[in-house]
Amino acid sequence: MDGQPCAYYGERVQRRDVWRPPHDALPEVAYTYRPLTMRQIAEYDEQLNKAANAEAVSTVVCRFLAAHLTGWNLVKPDGGPVDCRDVKELGRVDHNVLTGLMQRIRDSRSVEEAEEKNSDAASASS
Repeated sequence: MDGQPCAYYGERVQRRDVWRPPHDALPEVAYTYRPLTMRQIAEYDEQLNKAANAEAVSTVVCRFLAAHLTGWNLVKPDGGPVDCRDVKELGRVDHNVLTGLMQRIRDSRSVEEAEEKNSDAASASS
């Protein structure tokens, strides 16, 4: 049986993406991140479900992002970079940006599968 390559997520694998907010009040965020394994998704979902209050939810989201973001283009009002690996600094970023990024990173595998199917369908019809 011939071996087939698969999506294998080692420690050094990174992806680039751009999150576009649903309205103009928020910035567009270009970022790099480490893709998630199924176990990491399950652990995140479990921690989120166990969060007892808003502060706990915020902590779960910020810790998760700090662990998976490797870079982004967000800066503070003074022009200095916002450290995407610092949980405290992430806690100061607009919650809509954080939850938007979190959802996009969490669902990136589903998005890739959908894009792949669309690409395959387009190729088949031409």
